[in-house]
Amino acid sequence: MKRPLAFGALAAAMAVPAAAEVRSTGADRFEIEHRFDSALAPDRLYTLIGQPARWWSDSHTFSGKAANLSVEVVPMGCWCEKMPDGKVVTHLQVGISEPGRRLLLTGLLGPLATVAKAGAMTWTITPRAQGSTLVMNYKVGGMTADKVAQFAPAVDGVLGEQMTRLHKTAEGLAAPR
Repeated sequence: MKRPLAFGALAAAMAVPAAAEVRSTGADRFEIEHRFDSALAPDRLYTLIGQPARWWSDSHTFSGKAANLSVEVVPMGCWCEKMPDGKVVTHLQVGISEPGRRLLLTGLLGPLATVAKAGAMTWTITPRAQGSTLVMNYKVGGMTADKVAQFAPAVDGVLGEQMTRLHKTAEGLAAPR
């Protein structure tokens, strides 16, 4: 099995968008935020977020193939991954869907599911004169024997890699043809 949404040192060293940070930590919680400006219009960027197979890294999936990821961007929709044996893994669930503006996902990615109690990932899109600004904020918390905050740098690296990939994909779509 591939490393599930791997949180290794290599991922932590990957380049991230211009604005990325671990905003806060405590023994039982952390908050990560990444942002970028895009030439892509808000509605098109929102649609792209809901297509992780186009921008998520193969190495950060259970199946080893980002093509197996999908998001149903409606309330109670699933950020899911189809496995080779036909089973489906639910990574996150849609809580709020405001097309072109905001997407709230709840749940825990990869190994966080075994050490944390809750997670909330909010994608906020703000229109700009030429495109949009995207802010992805991920809050994770919950008391366990494992200290949740120790995962913050690695999670930040993995999500930073995905945001870099999303940004690159968005700019490719926005480029004149």
